Amino acid sequence: MFQPKNFFLPKPLTCLLLIIYACFFSSPVFALNEIFKQEAMQYRQLGYEAQKKGNLSAALNYYQKAVGIAPNYACVYNDMGIIFETQGRTKAAEEVYLKAASVDPGYAYTYTNLALLYEQKGDYLAAAKYWIRRAYSGSPDDPWVSKAQERINEIGKIIPEVKELYCARESINKRPSDAFTINSYSTDSADNIYEVR
Repeated sequence: MFQPKNFFLPKPLTCLLLIIYACFFSSPVFALNEIFKQEAMQYRQLGYEAQKKGNLSAALNYYQKAVGIAPNYACVYNDMGIIFETQGRTKAAEEVYLKAASVDPGYAYTYTNLALLYEQKGDYLAAAKYWIRRAYSGSPDDPWVSKAQERINEIGKIIPEVKELYCARESINKRPSDAFTINSYSTDSADNIYEVR
């Protein structure tokens, strides 16, 4: 019976072959990713320009092309949410804002839009959750950080637990990636407390 002998290349030759292999196979992939990224950015820019001109259907079309190419492009999901809100499609807006937050938890603008959306819907507990995330997502000179802190304080006047949770987090200086559970409070009770006029 034939048994192959173990065959090992000398270390320098093995390293050289690995380097050649990595360069040959990874460079085209990297270049292709950059091309896709640039194309998605171009579609986003075209969408933004159409949105500024009030052509929301064209803007939405460009944004959908951008996320089709780059599905982790949080900024575009956020832009789509703004269009959906403008069109009165709050459920669709909420879905794409949540998608933006899931693909890039560091994209702070999404937290602002989610908080405002939930306030508009009268869900102040959910709004507080995203205001708190927004407060921790921006730089100290970001005006939306102070706006988020103001909103947390305002909501905290009506739902004291919100302010207590925020103050507790603030005192131990936790970041938004830490667990924040406001879900222990009933959303139904929040709906009964607030009346949207």
